[in-house]
Amino acid sequence: MTDRRFAFVGESIENELRTQRIDTRPELRENDGKNIVCGYASVFYRADNPGTQFRLATKIYERIMPGAFDKAIARDEVSGLFNHDESLVLGSNVAGTMSLSVDEHGLRYDIDLGDTTVARDVAVSIGRQDVRGSSFAFIVEAVNWRDEKEFEVREITDVRLFDVGPVTRPAYRATSTGLRDDGPKEDWQKEHDNWREHKRAVGMWEGNLLHARTRLSEIDHTV
Repeated sequence: MTDRRFAFVGESIENELRTQRIDTRPELRENDGKNIVCGYASVFYRADNPGTQFRLATKIYERIMPGAFDKAIARDEVSGLFNHDESLVLGSNVAGTMSLSVDEHGLRYDIDLGDTTVARDVAVSIGRQDVRGSSFAFIVEAVNWRDEKEFEVREITDVRLFDVGPVTRPAYRATSTGLRDDGPKEDWQKEHDNWREHKRAVGMWEGNLLHARTRLSEIDHTV
């Protein structure tokens, strides 16, 4: 079966600001007398781990693909927040108090905690393991749609980042298929409908082409 992919970029995407929470416990470590909180704000899709994809609807899944953060970490001004709360600032990449990096696992953050009430409280909560997840806020910039066996898959290939950081409650466990944290269905349904129409049109074109080739072959044999 042909692997047909249908890409949406920029203005063709419904640009809803979303968050996504994962069950990757943030860690607290010390470096030169400073407290550093680090963790993975997002993990890339892995075929051997169903918890790295997110169910949009029955038999429709969303995956964050390797490379999705490459442009964002070089371009975007990103805040390190606790629970996505702009009043609970832990650091930022602009100020140099937070670094963002990408490896084969996903998007990693390292935040240099300052001597603030918020930072001290968050450090204590992480040390007590009261804080159990990480998250990031983003807008989708580019996606691919494709078929995979009996499923339909939305692959996120580029995002715009707004904030990352620890969160009290992760949205899903890595041992089970994830649920998208928020964002209305409309931000992907229009894409999905357009993609299915594209598939239908391509299928009709291929069917007509096959029919034409068959008729030409029949004519050749009769001549």
